[in-house]
Amino acid sequence: MIGARLLLVLACLGLPAVPGAAWAQVCPQILPDITLDVQQVPITLDNSVTQAELAAQAGTAIATVGHHATALGLTTARLAYGYSFNVVMSEDSGRVCGMPRDITIRVGYDQMLVHILERYRPGSCQYEAVLEHEQEHVRINYDTLQRYLPAIEEAVRRAVSNQFPVRGTSTDDVQRLAGTILGTALEQAVQVMVSDRNARHRQLDSVDSYRATSSRCPSW
Repeated sequence: MIGARLLLVLACLGLPAVPGAAWAQVCPQILPDITLDVQQVPITLDNSVTQAELAAQAGTAIATVGHHATALGLTTARLAYGYSFNVVMSEDSGRVCGMPRDITIRVGYDQMLVHILERYRPGSCQYEAVLEHEQEHVRINYDTLQRYLPAIEEAVRRAVSNQFPVRGTSTDDVQRLAGTILGTALEQAVQVMVSDRNARHRQLDSVDSYRATSSRCPSW
């Protein structure tokens, strides 16, 4: 199960009002400092789930399936991403100009949970076979995230370069516009990553893969 949480923090650094002739020069296009804050939690193993509980979740999650299309294991991951930024602003005669001074992008998984049916105890053939398959799903999650970090940063940097500074009639106006631009850039970049990640999960969960996992043990 892939969930997502979007976090947002705004801050404003105000500048004194300036004469109209100088106003345009106060808000030039600058490149803000962009920091990536990447979260990677360790795997949590749950060996207490029943067949009914696993089946109830398997429809929307990444599951290992046995000979008779019965879920044997399951990986649930929650992707969290968001951003915070400081905006430098200037005001003159009812006009407000804003430009990010620094941006922090937060992205990563704040949950990585692997479920294995309670009847398969640690050390058993079935437990180890299911665990190995689910660990591949975990690896896909983290590998895809690492590969896309440069693209996510570049998407935000490109949005800053192309769409800032922003202008409005109030500081709230400018903060809202800035947040919309940055949030849209981040969301689009993350969704490209998610699409690629999910395609890799589907490749792993092929019929041949399920057969290979099931064939490792004499009984299930």
